Amino acid sequence: MSGQVITVISTHQARPGKEAELKKALTSLVEPTCKEAGCINYDLHVSLENPGRFMFHETWTSKAHFEAHLQRALIKVLLPHLTELCERFPDIEIWKKLHDSGESLNALELSKVESEYESKIPAQKGLG
Repeated sequence: MSGQVITVISTHQARPGKEAELKKALTSLVEPTCKEAGCINYDLHVSLENPGRFMFHETWTSKAHFEAHLQRALIKVLLPHLTELCERFPDIEIWKKLHDSGESLNALELSKVESEYESKIPAQKGLG
């Protein structure tokens, strides 16, 4: 499968009293999904303001890989239970990256760039 790398954001709001059960069900998906073909990352997050709200941040090498993921037995088994665990069906959005920032600078390289930048800017009186 080939194609454009995609990012998927899905949010799940637990029904009151079902938070722990939903967390357990979603957590059980992480390890096996990370081993799937085309999965770059599959990270589960929980809201700091709402402990019953969960979000997957997923990156796939292609939309076809993501669609294959949705057809796996693990996902198909969970889907019927979402109506009892979640207030509504999860919101799922597929995103594409608008730019490629190139290679990231490591901390040492970034420090050198910052030092060079700061040395070229005259000290601002009254600031800092």
